[in-house]
Amino acid sequence: MCGLLGCRAGSLLLLLYAGVSLLVVAGAGYRWLHVLGSIAYVALAVHSAAVAHGWRRFLVAASAGLAVVFAAEYAGVNYCVPFGCYSYSPAMRPMVAGVPVLVAAMWIALSYPVYLASWLLLRRPPGLLVVVLASAALLTLVDVAMDPALTGLGLWRWAQGGPSFYGVPLSNFLGWFLVGLVLYTIYGLLLGRPWPGCTWQPLAGYSVFTAQLSLINTEQGYVAPSVLAALLAVLYALLAVAVRR
Repeated sequence: MCGLLGCRAGSLLLLLYAGVSLLVVAGAGYRWLHVLGSIAYVALAVHSAAVAHGWRRFLVAASAGLAVVFAAEYAGVNYCVPFGCYSYSPAMRPMVAGVPVLVAAMWIALSYPVYLASWLLLRRPPGLLVVVLASAALLTLVDVAMDPALTGLGLWRWAQGGPSFYGVPLSNFLGWFLVGLVLYTIYGLLLGRPWPGCTWQPLAGYSVFTAQLSLINTEQGYVAPSVLAALLAVLYALLAVAVRR
């Protein structure tokens, strides 16, 4: 899957995801269309990671990452740690032990492009710890833009009480940072530095994803998350252009 063939397949997945996203932004409210967009985005991230690191290495890292994510989400849904107390909408089915299958997959799809961005921004990091810390911080920033938007859409519900940011408890962002530290330690140890060949594709997909978040936040009147999502969209678009050139 490496080389030209891998890049072409990634381009097709990117076009599919961007096209579906445009339909959703234009007002298409079909549930199947939203699901198709999510699947296309996950497929793009997974394919790009496999091209950059090889399928065998990526599957090992992704399996370990999924185990961590599922454990964190299960503890969150059932015991309110490490994110806080919340529950998912029935619209997020299918679920395993209260954890939506799509949510677990999206954790991997959302975390990998951030890992790419950290390597690009740091260029020559002095050590793996710096990459892990930077990646976890960037991932948490994405959630600061994402969680208010999707909470507002009713995909999950938070328990009331405690300090919050647009209805999302601050403990959630700490939880994302902590889970991010574990995920990126796994990525760093098992994946290492990514091959630069087609890394612009998941970065471009991330730009589309965060641009959508900006629009959703704007529709709900959430100014700060909307501005943050727009800035992230610009950042990932610029990184994608830089890598493409």
